[in-house]
Amino acid sequence: MNFIRSFFAATLGSLFALCLFLIFVLLFISGIAALGSSASTPVYISEGSVLRLDIDRPLVDRAPAFDNLNAALGLEPEAVGLDVLLTSIEKARTDDRILGISINAGFPQAGWAQLHELRESLIRFKNQGKWINAHSDFWSQKGYYLASVADRIYVHPMGTIDLKGLAAEVLYFKDFQDRFGAKMEVVRLGKYKSAVEPYLDNTMSEENRSQIKALLDSFWENIQNDIRASRALDEKTLERIVNNLEATQPSDALTLGIVDKLSDASDYEEELKAYLGTSKINWVDAADYGRATDTEQTTDRIAVLYASGPILYGEGSEAYIGQDALIEAIDDIVEHPLIKGVVLRIDSPGGAALTAEIIWKHLQKIKNKKPFVVSLGNVAASGGYYMAMTEAPIMASPLSVTGSIGVFATLPNFKKLSEDLGINAEHVTTHQNALGYSLFETLSPGQESQIQKGIGHTYQTFKTRVADARKMSEEEVERLAQGRVWSGKEALEKGLVDQFGGWQAALEYVAKEAQLESYSVVSYPKWEPSLERLMSGLFPAGQTHAWMEFLAPKLNQYIGLSAKKHPQHLLQMELPYTIKID
Repeated sequence: MNFIRSFFAATLGSLFALCLFLIFVLLFISGIAALGSSASTPVYISEGSVLRLDIDRPLVDRAPAFDNLNAALGLEPEAVGLDVLLTSIEKARTDDRILGISINAGFPQAGWAQLHELRESLIRFKNQGKWINAHSDFWSQKGYYLASVADRIYVHPMGTIDLKGLAAEVLYFKDFQDRFGAKMEVVRLGKYKSAVEPYLDNTMSEENRSQIKALLDSFWENIQNDIRASRALDEKTLERIVNNLEATQPSDALTLGIVDKLSDASDYEEELKAYLGTSKINWVDAADYGRATDTEQTTDRIAVLYASGPILYGEGSEAYIGQDALIEAIDDIVEHPLIKGVVLRIDSPGGAALTAEIIWKHLQKIKNKKPFVVSLGNVAASGGYYMAMTEAPIMASPLSVTGSIGVFATLPNFKKLSEDLGINAEHVTTHQNALGYSLFETLSPGQESQIQKGIGHTYQTFKTRVADARKMSEEEVERLAQGRVWSGKEALEKGLVDQFGGWQAALEYVAKEAQLESYSVVSYPKWEPSLERLMSGLFPAGQTHAWMEFLAPKLNQYIGLSAKKHPQHLLQMELPYTIKID
């Protein structure tokens, strides 16, 4: 019996080991293939070509240096860079080989500010006398917003058009915490700093409701104005269509002038062939064309320094902002003799206050050395806005989310849960506050007092940075602060940004300041492909990453997890809530 038991155990162990080995080999081969694919293949453009703008996939501000493993294995779509698409559209505008653009963006995975920038670039393309068409089997609201710039919009006869207005949803967890015993200890400052509100209440506060409503109204005003201008619709008509969902069905949308023709993909292509007078369309993918046109180099360069993702303490990667990578990039930019100007491109909801301060300090090296401008993307809030306080001009989209000048701290607490499970944590200390933070104890009055003191200091420093950079009094800043978020349009009215403009406008501003007639664009930080970074896409980033960084040393005491070399700091300057505006 023991022999049989041992035999099966050994067999199962061997099979398990073999499976692990095969998985590792697959990951290794996929990784090598993906790393090798980072080299771009030459793209040749023939006369009479049509640029295909396909953004039914994730859109990021900066083209990925390499694909993560999920993309390499086909588990998720490959991301495309906004920088590449904007470069493509701008180059195609004056390229006689490119006749027009065909948009395929039924369900773009992009932010509103990114779509606004693309839309502005497409308008410039049209003003050159070239045409734009758009086709999709269905149009989401974001997709239709981009497509509305086209000369003709097509939709499948059995598809849908999602024009319904904007909404935001926030989940509240107080009852959940009370029921299961796992809760967040919260210390905050500012009546609008509502990132922690869902842990404290079951319903939305009036302050939070008012700021979300103001943000949505500001966004919608810009969105509907852009659609009306392109589709020649008056405000009352468009509002009625949206409010009553009158354009959901393709036939109704056609009657109302929301779309121009009902057509499936094959019929659309045949119509395009007839218009061009050809039997075959020379398609050119916008991402490939952007890489092809990027081969032209000039001596003078403008650096675009990307700060994208949540702000954490550490090295940094394409998924999150860390001080090490940004400091190295800033030093290289300042010392590089061929870099004549700098664009700081921020797309971040904020995060660790200490990291934001460290990066802010190093950014001061740039402003007195080279022409410098800050460009805000989808979100530049809290720590993201903090980094922008360099006294350099700030450019934003009307649909950028910005502001959120405030600070908070949250700490998970499992005391009640552990007691319910029969786990009791006992402590022996030399001083009343010696325990510090524990997963299994509530904060002591002394600890809470010190955290509140730290929040007050950080909040005051934040307001001082804003007052100095924006030439405001502390009283003016306080009226705009307390964690409240603003749209880019509101931020311009309040003096939090200087002018409207996107990535391309920021480059043109710096080129003018540096008196450059021609230049190449170089991106920072520099990311070197590695198997570790390739596999980073398999694991969640953002707040999950942040909390694991912070909790790892604590959990290590109990379950043996290895900890990072540096802790995640408590004080957070972060967006008041997860904003997903649809």
